[in-house]
Amino acid sequence: MVHKLTGLYSDKKGYIPKNTDHLGLEIGKDQVVLLVKDSISNKIEAIEIFELENLNSDWSDIFFEVKQQSQFLGFNFSSTNVYYNFEEALMMPLGKLSATASEEYLNLIYGNADKSLIKYDLFQGSTPFVTVYRIKQAVLDLLNRNFLLFTAQHLYTNILNDVMSRQNLPSIFLKLIIHCHHAILVFVKDGQLQLIQNFQYQSQDDLLYYSINVVQQSGLSALQTQLEISGLIDLLPYFEDQLKQSFGIITYDHVPLDSIPAAGFSEFKAYHFTPFYKLMV
Repeated sequence: MVHKLTGLYSDKKGYIPKNTDHLGLEIGKDQVVLLVKDSISNKIEAIEIFELENLNSDWSDIFFEVKQQSQFLGFNFSSTNVYYNFEEALMMPLGKLSATASEEYLNLIYGNADKSLIKYDLFQGSTPFVTVYRIKQAVLDLLNRNFLLFTAQHLYTNILNDVMSRQNLPSIFLKLIIHCHHAILVFVKDGQLQLIQNFQYQSQDDLLYYSINVVQQSGLSALQTQLEISGLIDLLPYFEDQLKQSFGIITYDHVPLDSIPAAGFSEFKAYHFTPFYKLMV
């Protein structure tokens, strides 16, 4: 079952298609996000977020339901960019990359997978890394049926391009990106990537536990760490208090208010849409 969490559009009548619009699609096992950006103004014209409530559903059925509820999926766009948000991914140094090693590491961490393909994205940091990930053949077939041409990469690659390109990162930095039922943690120490990890959570207490645990497993204190938060979640007051007591500095990764449809200003906070906005900038 697909549940539409939100739909924001720059026009009160809904989405009005233009031939200068780009489509962004983030697809994962519990969430699908659709974005439209005007290539002239560089503003997000529309955002739709869907929660996938039955994780065992057929991908064709899921996409059919998304299409039924979407105001713009099915229109023609000047370009389409797909971002895979599946947990079966890891980072490997470019020098150690091989087809055999990639498959062995993925199988070791996530188990064997039938009817899947292994994909690669190059991440150009101070040390070249490759995002290695598995995508089910059913997802690839679905995308090929619905889009004539599209570019695709894993969400990890997009996140690391943002984080690792920043100037003057704190010496100990943790980024928490919160999605419907899962979150992504990025841990950087002295400018070097230590970890990027996808985990499931049931409550905001889980988010606190995993965040602190990642830092402590590196032999460091959370009080030494700057934590940056973004994602579509309203943080409970007690949870924010616990974060402030546990971490040295808490910041929120905000987007410019004029970068998303105005309908979202009153209902949402500026950090809610940052993970999606950064897919399209």
